Amino acid sequence: GDAKKYSNWLSLYNLSIASTTYSNLLDYIGHLQSKGNASAFINSHLRHLSLYYSYLQLPNIAYNVRLRGVSYASLPLLSAENLDQLYYHFTPKPQGIYRYTDQLLLGLIIYQALDEKDLLRINYEDLNLRSGKLYVPGGLKRKSGRQLPLAAHQIIPFQHYLSTHRQASDLLFYPQCATSSRLHDQFTSLAKQIRTFSVDLGINFICFNQLRQSRFTLWIQSYGLRKAQYLAGFKYVSSMAVYRKQDPSDLIEGVKKYHPLQ
Repeated sequence: GDAKKYSNWLSLYNLSIASTTYSNLLDYIGHLQSKGNASAFINSHLRHLSLYYSYLQLPNIAYNVRLRGVSYASLPLLSAENLDQLYYHFTPKPQGIYRYTDQLLLGLIIYQALDEKDLLRINYEDLNLRSGKLYVPGGLKRKSGRQLPLAAHQIIPFQHYLSTHRQASDLLFYPQCATSSRLHDQFTSLAKQIRTFSVDLGINFICFNQLRQSRFTLWIQSYGLRKAQYLAGFKYVSSMAVYRKQDPSDLIEGVKKYHPLQ
């Protein structure tokens, strides 16, 4: 598969996957482009390589490395009721190191539209349960910091986690947010669990970006474009404007254009 093609290319330069650097990966992307491969194909290739690095427990230099300007197929957006159903019907696995935080993370994806990069930046001190708010620090490029309200039903699970299961760290979620690969592994496992039970609910769950996109569109419907932009953390209103084209009265029918955010 893609990992074998990558390994074969590395061998031409007497490199092993354990010794590769980000610069090597960029050279490989250039190699794929020189062969006339489309950007969407290369991005799919990079996603597989990211999983391969995680599987080998190596520094994941392919994590979130993607070519820009790629057109994606439409994602069917979900209604507010569907999003609630996914949250309330989720049951954590009885075993596993991350079972105490799976539903917390799912809630932050569904109600605050957070992605993996957002979660990696959140510290313990950013959560204020007394006011029911979470501060999400901004990123270096495209994301601004913002103060987000928690839904009422998120408060008690957070209180239970903090008092019973949270490990001491500056991070709100530890150890999974200590490295991007650990958090990515938890996201992958969590998505598999949701796909299993969402079928019984009659919900067409595809990926977490679908949940975030659904929340973005609902925010625009409720608050308007500018406030939705603030809640999403986008520095530029153009990043949010694409969702204004979605008819909020018919979310379940999907969008005509899907815009990648990361």
